[in-house]
Amino acid sequence: MQEFYRYGIKAADELSRAFESGAVQEVGALAHKLKSSAHSIGALRLAECCEDLERVANAKDTQQFIDLMGRFSAEVAAVKSFLEQRI
Repeated sequence: MQEFYRYGIKAADELSRAFESGAVQEVGALAHKLKSSAHSIGALRLAECCEDLERVANAKDTQQFIDLMGRFSAEVAAVKSFLEQRI
């Protein structure tokens, strides 16, 4: 879990920055990587959100993409809070 806290949260921050800069394909690639890591620690809602982001980034559905980023931010915050209580 400590490894995810160090690297997964960093990847989530990178994904958010990629979104803010309009790098849609980078968001999709980062979501793909983060999805596997989230699954490995049991953060299933975050993994599902990453899967949705990956799909929407490939489809270039702008409005759904924006909506998912709000959900992504909330899931990252929840996972981060959970991990901080345990490490």
